[in-house]
Amino acid sequence: TPHQYLIKFRVDRAKALLTGSEMPLVEVSSRSGFSHQSHFTRLFRRLTGTTPQSYRLMFQP
Repeated sequence: TPHQYLIKFRVDRAKALLTGSEMPLVEVSSRSGFSHQSHFTRLFRRLTGTTPQSYRLMFQP
């Protein structure tokens, strides 16, 4: 559905921000189009199987 596409698009944007910057999670969620960090975290975990912070840590050198 269009809504699912939009959520996936936003989560993909968040993935890029998480791995390519050190900005706080609240800013990542906002720049990815989510109005609440808790909603962002819930959807991110549902689609990726991990939290945004854990995802970021997986890609740190």
